[in-house]
Amino acid sequence: GELCEVNMDECESQPCENGGWCEDGRASYSCHCPQEQQGPELGCRKRDWCEGDPCLGQGRCIDLWTSYRCDCYRPFYGHNCSHGTLGCTGAPVCSSEPCLNGGACEDQFDQFSCACLPGWGGERCQSDLDDCASQPCAHGSCRDLLAGFQCVCQPGFTGRLCSEDVDDCEDHACEHGGTCQDGVDGYTCACPEDYRGPRCQWRHPPERCGLHVTCANEGVCADGLWGANCTCAPGFTG
Repeated sequence: GELCEVNMDECESQPCENGGWCEDGRASYSCHCPQEQQGPELGCRKRDWCEGDPCLGQGRCIDLWTSYRCDCYRPFYGHNCSHGTLGCTGAPVCSSEPCLNGGACEDQFDQFSCACLPGWGGERCQSDLDDCASQPCAHGSCRDLLAGFQCVCQPGFTGRLCSEDVDDCEDHACEHGGTCQDGVDGYTCACPEDYRGPRCQWRHPPERCGLHVTCANEGVCADGLWGANCTCAPGFTG
């Protein structure tokens, strides 16, 4: 409106999908979704009923509109394929290789258990665990991988867990006998009494043209804040 007195209708574009109804707010809207739909922030998109493997890896999950169905692999049965004809009445429990992702099957007469490799969990080692949950990276961010993790270190740190401080003094540039002091992603130079500067490169007190410095081969001398500098003639350096 001319005086900004009109609240615009954010529901006019009908942002809520699949039967959700839109409630207008101030500069926003919210979706009220049917039970089988996923939340307002997703615009009432259809829920994925097979997310999280409800068939326990022992059957094929078929996503329906309001639920799911498990087509169980032999010898499993039940709504979630959680039962099986094993032990004395069927084949040896480990013969069907029920443990996934490298897990080791242990025959327990009429049932089995799986010993999972690091990074895997669940009854049949079917779930990729969040290896970053324990926050293993001391000075870095954790990237969860299949059956493992990777640390991305902050500047100045290294190692598998970003726990090792990089020795920045290994390639330091402290001059005139300055002592290197390691820091995080950098270093400082502790200079002798007669030198100053980030690398101890300037004499203290500063040298002056004519008094301390004379440029050779027609070089031009100029006094600066930290001492005299020579601008060399063409063909000369130093």
